[in-house]
This record gives sequence, C-alpha cells and structure tokens, in this order.
Amino acid sequence: MEIIEIAESLIGQGLYADAKDLLNKFLEDEPDNNEAVCLIGIALTESGENDKAIKALNYCLSKNEYNAAAWEALGCAWMRKNMLDKASYALEMAVKLEPENWSVKRNIGVLNILKRDYKKAKEFLEAAREKKPEDYKAIYALIYTFINLKDYQVAEKLIFLIQTLDIPQDVRSDVEHLLVRIQSKLI
Repeated sequence: MEIIEIAESLIGQGLYADAKDLLNKFLEDEPDNNEAVCLIGIALTESGENDKAIKALNYCLSKNEYNAAAWEALGCAWMRKNMLDKASYALEMAVKLEPENWSVKRNIGVLNILKRDYKKAKEFLEAAREKKPEDYKAIYALIYTFINLKDYQVAEKLIFLIQTLDIPQDVRSDVEHLLVRIQSKLI
C-alpha cells in the first residue's frame, strides 16, 4: 500500500496524529508532493489545528488551485475559526470543482446553519443525503436545521433514524437529549 493511501486510510479512521506523523516523514523525502501536503492539511483541520491547516492548505492551493479537497478542508478550517466569509469562498470553490461531492454539500449546509440560513442549510444537507443517505453528520445537522425551522416532527423522525446508525457516543447522547426536548414540544 502506498504512503498516500495509508495516510488517507488513517484519516478516514480518525487517526489524525498517525496520519500527520506518516506524512511528515514522507514529506522529508518528497517535500514537493502536493497530495501529501493536502492530506496533512486535512488531518490538521480534522484534529482542530486550524491555523496550521490553513497554512498547509493555502500552500497546497498555491501549487494547484483545482484541488477540491484542499478547498473543502480550507473552508472547514475557516468555519471552525468562525471566519464565515472565508469559509464560504473556500467551500464555493470546492463545490464549483466537484458539484456532486456530498461532503462539500454537507459542509456548506453546516456553514449555513452557522449563518442561521436554515432554508439554505436544509437544501444542501438534503442534497448531501441524496448522495450518501447513511452520513450521520448530515442527518445530525439536519436535526438541528429542522429544530430551528420548528419542524419538530421531521426532527424527531431523523433522530429515530440516526439512532439506528453506528454513531459516536457524544452524538448519541446529544440526540437522546434532543429527543426529550422535541417530544415535550409535540405533546
């Protein structure tokens, strides 16, 4: 298995520190490998090291401005820093490059939740779910969207759906709490 594929697998498993270590060693020998720089930026974003991620991803994009994954990760890093205009620009670039990418659509949906544009959030999150119905992150974001749209019945149905999926314990606890709140509004 190639180093890049191993790093992608580690990132997919949430093993960001391992991916960063592997990629940093790889970049010592191949400092101009832009794919590795992009993956380090993604791992940095996912592990919450947003300033480092932004630096790595901007460098990556300076070498290849047509890298949708780098634009998406950059948008997420800016979003986590609450720099919503910069996040919007980066995610718009990503969706222009990959209009059918469900992950980009989900992240644009989340961005619109932060902007309190729940109708637009709903549109993008539902489009993401069309492409990948089992994406618990999109369902989770949709639950919050429907709560903010005061459509508690749909939010409740989505909670029942997400509870059937393999989700992290913190998400499971949160949706159980939300269900109690929603059911008190429906009674």
